[in-house]
Amino acid sequence: MENLLEVKNLGISFGGLRAVDGFHISIEKGQLYGLIGPNGAGKTTVFNMLTGVYTPNDGSITLDGVDITGKKTIDINKAGIARTFQNIRLFSDLTCYENVKTSCQKNVHYGFLDGILRTSRCRSEEARLDNECKEYLREVGLWEQANVLARNLPYGMQRRLEIARAMVTFPKLLLLDEPAAGMNEEESRQLTEIIKELRDKHDVTIIIIDHHMDVIMDVCDKITVINFGTQIATGAPESIQSNPDVIAAYLGENES
Repeated sequence: MENLLEVKNLGISFGGLRAVDGFHISIEKGQLYGLIGPNGAGKTTVFNMLTGVYTPNDGSITLDGVDITGKKTIDINKAGIARTFQNIRLFSDLTCYENVKTSCQKNVHYGFLDGILRTSRCRSEEARLDNECKEYLREVGLWEQANVLARNLPYGMQRRLEIARAMVTFPKLLLLDEPAAGMNEEESRQLTEIIKELRDKHDVTIIIIDHHMDVIMDVCDKITVINFGTQIATGAPESIQSNPDVIAAYLGENES
């Protein structure tokens, strides 16, 4: 299958600290891919380089055949990458529907004058965007909460709202940073089903960072493990679970 994302020899330093070194992955279109490692291993730093928050010192990032290395965040989003964040970034005083609607603006296909005059083109586009927002709220299980303020949602639902807000930008690649953080077992199970359904329905490629191993092992086709900014293993979930380097570094088993 054709690769959507190619990352080669990616690296970045902060002062004298080498945060990520020689990072490389190839991710196929439609794949569910896990990126795991201990706290401070460099996972979110990788996401920040993929999305233009940080400019890498070394290496290259290619999305669907286009080099996006070092591009601005807005241009990378337009190229087809969307993300959620480890620390939730919602508009707390807006409703769920309004939060999702704010992310639709890059998909507006009418001009300024159309908006002023409320032309048929404007009304048609507004109706289309309205339907898309409602559909993604349904898909993450938040339709009944559409008019609830984001700050009044339980924590797990706020996580799902972030996913809906990212998906409405129609990404080729969706990056989920700790989507199951703070969730109980049942909420995590529901989340895994939502992620699988989004991938299957929209043919979106997804990379997941999470410390919930049950989520990672259940959802992901392939996993890369990093420690101290360096890759130590890549493979199918079964091979990662039994890899001695992963057990020592990530699962906390001491070497004898």
